[in-house]
Amino acid sequence: MDIWNLKGGLLKVLTQSEVEEIHQRALDVLQQVGCFFDHEEALDIFDSHGAAVDRGSKIVKIPRNLVEKAIRECPSSILLAARDPKKDIHAEGDRVYFGPGTLPVNVIDLETGKLRKGRLKDCEDFARLIDALEFIHFFKAMITPSDVNQKIVELYMA
Repeated sequence: MDIWNLKGGLLKVLTQSEVEEIHQRALDVLQQVGCFFDHEEALDIFDSHGAAVDRGSKIVKIPRNLVEKAIRECPSSILLAARDPKKDIHAEGDRVYFGPGTLPVNVIDLETGKLRKGRLKDCEDFARLIDALEFIHFFKAMITPSDVNQKIVELYMA
């Protein structure tokens, strides 16, 4: 079985008009309520593209046309390049890839069976496990380690 060329199906639980209604209401929220962005460069970018930026509250109200333009300009595919090109992930169309869920703070200790805070060693152990599983395409850190500097925890999980 070629696990690098799996194709997926489509489960439709909403009608097209229901999908469109959700989309329109989301556009309403973005334009009327806005989103909080605690990042000066992001605020500058939104401001330069015509969004209403309140620098005091850091709330950005994004006009419908800006959202629609961003959607139109999204690429139809994304390449996640692997060290081995045969294992590249081409996120597009109906291709399907599998990977683990991520980032709980607790783990069940394999020795004691008790719930405990995750550790960096757990991240390492999960990475080795996932690497050995034939039908898993990618790995993301599976636990948030509590035994490292939390200000830079993402660097440890990279």
